[in-house]
Amino acid sequence: MANNSFIFYESWSEFIDDLDREDAKELVYQIYRVGLDKEMDTNDTIIRKIVKAFILPNIKGAKRRYNTAVENGKKSEGAPRKTTEAEDNLIWELHLDGLTYDEIVERMDTYGVKISRNTVGDRVRKRKELESTKSNNQELKPSEETNNETNINTFKNKDKSNSKSENDLEDEVEEKQPLHYSF
Repeated sequence: MANNSFIFYESWSEFIDDLDREDAKELVYQIYRVGLDKEMDTNDTIIRKIVKAFILPNIKGAKRRYNTAVENGKKSEGAPRKTTEAEDNLIWELHLDGLTYDEIVERMDTYGVKISRNTVGDRVRKRKELESTKSNNQELKPSEETNNETNINTFKNKDKSNSKSENDLEDEVEEKQPLHYSF
């Protein structure tokens, strides 16, 4: 991504305000030239010194920070485009095949689909959430082969030798009288 702009700092106004109108115009023009990576074309030594000593370091520092941000992915060419369902499915399949996000970006590029690494990551995360939700819902639903009656019968028939009879349970309940407290 080309950087065809620069920041004009308010602090530079100190230099501009101290010059007469013609020299101020010349300084602003030289700032413009340096800001857009052009050579200064003035013979005025004072303006050259101001630009080299005070203006140029600011411009170079800002461009260096910008280029670092672009390399680290903090700047991009706008918002990522939305992917289609077919593209999402392909991203998921490539992820399941063990490709890294960068490899998925390269593969999608060979298919003519421009997509960022961040978009691939977002699509994979959303698909994982979707798959997780699907599997959780399937665990909660009874399978077609079993129904509630079968589950209850299985539970009732489970290890009858260790379970208490209904009479034993009634006796146990009668023995446990509620406690009454008076204050």
